[in-house]
Amino acid sequence: MTLIATTSNYSYPILLGDILLSSGSKNVESSVPTFLKNIDDLLPEDQTLFPFRLRQKVLVLSDLVAVGFAGSEYEIKLFLEDLRGHIKYRGDGLDEIKDFLNEYDFSEFKNLAALLLVARNDSGGFIIETASIGSPLSINSPLLEQVYAIGSGAKRFISEALESKVNNGNDAPNSLVRALAVNYTTLATFLGVERLTLDTIKDHWGAGFELVYFDGSRFVKLEDISYFIFNCELDLETGEFKSEPFLIINNRYFGEHLVMTVTDIKTTNKYLVPPLDFNIDEIDPDKFPEVNDFNSLKVCCFFFIRLSSGDVITPTFYHESPSFPAMINVSFDEEGHMLLAIREDLNRMVSEITRDLINRGQIRKKPD
Repeated sequence: MTLIATTSNYSYPILLGDILLSSGSKNVESSVPTFLKNIDDLLPEDQTLFPFRLRQKVLVLSDLVAVGFAGSEYEIKLFLEDLRGHIKYRGDGLDEIKDFLNEYDFSEFKNLAALLLVARNDSGGFIIETASIGSPLSINSPLLEQVYAIGSGAKRFISEALESKVNNGNDAPNSLVRALAVNYTTLATFLGVERLTLDTIKDHWGAGFELVYFDGSRFVKLEDISYFIFNCELDLETGEFKSEPFLIINNRYFGEHLVMTVTDIKTTNKYLVPPLDFNIDEIDPDKFPEVNDFNSLKVCCFFFIRLSSGDVITPTFYHESPSFPAMINVSFDEEGHMLLAIREDLNRMVSEITRDLINRGQIRKKPD
């Protein structure tokens, strides 16, 4: 089960997806990054699917074609092998992809869905078109514009896309950065809520996300981004703002493989997430770094803020630095203790966002 979605905000189409594969059988060795452990015992008694392993379901197949899959892992791999072969031998042009989809025999596939982004050259520029397998949900969102979504997380994503929220990318330097900001703050919200409620895992999706965008000449996955989940308090009378990170997730790519470094300050784990159709036995562990340090220029934060009134507010914040120093730096000393450096202006920025949300009445009810 899955979340795969495309958005077209600011005329920059983006494809995104989660990394969780679920199974009807429990896997005692599975570990969910947002919890850094196996969480089977935390799920409801009537849970029918459980976290099984982590795989990339959003794939860049060529400079001009990107695809995200939902459904049966077995059926996805069969179809993906044929699609890769078609692109290799017949090309990745829009007409070739359309012909392949129109001529393909889907009669043997009972549980396969996909969203594709295909770029074509047009008068020196590129036009990106969306194709689908199955019946995606779709809406036009004021924030994300045209949205398509498939998988068990589709309804939740559509609901989130329809909500009015502060766009923390409005001050970003160009439309692409603004588009990335809007999508990443949405994903950060899912990660934050997952850590607090397990809602996405209960619905068989989540655990982490990937994002593909078109950089002007080819599809690429966004490299080296860190998510920070903060627990905060704000005194509405004095303005005193306290924040403390309790989960940090860094996503980096080494070749085709995603490496997630995750820490809750006390424990740090690494998660290797290969493409869905990659033979795990072919992975060379020596190609991946042993150190856990990271220093991202791209940071996305989710803040769970308890107000002195008893209400709760959950703003998100995306920051992309043009150069170092980064907004947040994470390193570890020789004894494995984490050293966290946060720029002083982060609290000020978040406090301003929070007060704006309060003034606009966008707060959640007091938690039980």
